[in-house]
Amino acid sequence: MLKCRIIPIILYDGSFAVQTERYKRPARRLGPVLQYVENMARRDIDELIIIDITATEERRNPNFDEIKKFTKNLFCPVTYVGGIKNLDDVIMLVKNCGVDKIVLKTNYSLISDIAEKFGKQ
Repeated sequence: MLKCRIIPIILYDGSFAVQTERYKRPARRLGPVLQYVENMARRDIDELIIIDITATEERRNPNFDEIKKFTKNLFCPVTYVGGIKNLDDVIMLVKNCGVDKIVLKTNYSLISDIAEKFGKQ
């Protein structure tokens, strides 16, 4: 029998958890992201997806220190989306920040580099 998976998504704008309509601005601020991540950690979730909806648009890198705080007390796989520009960003997220998966748009050369470094699964 197939298991039902619980995978919540937290959207944030680089500092606050937000609620959007179709990922468009203006986003309604809900509160500190860490509060939402800790709330999810207390629940029996199978995975957590964190999407920084403004990182790519603002051309900024992921906030590695903040992401590390998010994943510190989580005991489930974490997927991160937003602002990933190069292989160094991926290495930092996976090896130092506790992120298990990343999501990229269509940067094919970066996808090839990541597959070469981490393997294909």
